[in-house]
Amino acid sequence: YDKAIEDFAEAIKLNLNFASPYKNMAQSYYNLKDYNNALDFANKAIEHDSQYKKAFEIRADIYCAMGELEKAKADEDTAKSIN
Repeated sequence: YDKAIEDFAEAIKLNLNFASPYKNMAQSYYNLKDYNNALDFANKAIEHDSQYKKAFEIRADIYCAMGELEKAKADEDTAKSIN
């Protein structure tokens, strides 16, 4: 995951307004169980694209891992509403 994080950080530098690398950083940090960093990057992905279904899905997973089940449910519902 460390190499992936380096690569996603470089992608973010190249295009600060593209949501996908932020979501991928969130996923990588989530897999490392670094939920605070994961949440920060998931939030950034959603800030850049409020209709990014996968960003809401990973944020729901992060909230669930953090024990914030109401927030997780809300993000799951939002993800389901996005086509």
